[in-house]
Amino acid sequence: MKFLTFVMICFSVCSCDPRSSAIIVNNSQKDFRLKIQYDKESLEKVLKKDQIIPFLKNTIPYNQMVIRLDTINLISEIKVLPQDSIRVDSGRGFCPRFNEIKSITIYTDPIIELKSKKSMMESFKQNGNLFILEINSL
Repeated sequence: MKFLTFVMICFSVCSCDPRSSAIIVNNSQKDFRLKIQYDKESLEKVLKKDQIIPFLKNTIPYNQMVIRLDTINLISEIKVLPQDSIRVDSGRGFCPRFNEIKSITIYTDPIIELKSKKSMMESFKQNGNLFILEINSL
């Protein structure tokens, strides 16, 4: 009986919501610079002021080269190496929402600028629970 109670508690506490991720994949033979500007108002709705800088630092994967981290304007610039990828958004639900992101700029030739949530959603193509933006040539 105790085991059954434990299982019932686990099911009620654990969420079965699907998760999705938005990933930029560099399929080219050259590196590129990625600039993400975060939305201050959106971040302040879900984080305390003293949590914003740690959030920015945690959005950059350990294996990525940081070019610049502007904690005043909430901008991170990252060098994405050839044949590498970077997750730019993730969360619960069937698709990324880009709630905390104001704009994404990918410095390729030509430059790719995603300045609205709609343009972000349209640029990432769904593959299961992954939404992928592939950069194939520079």
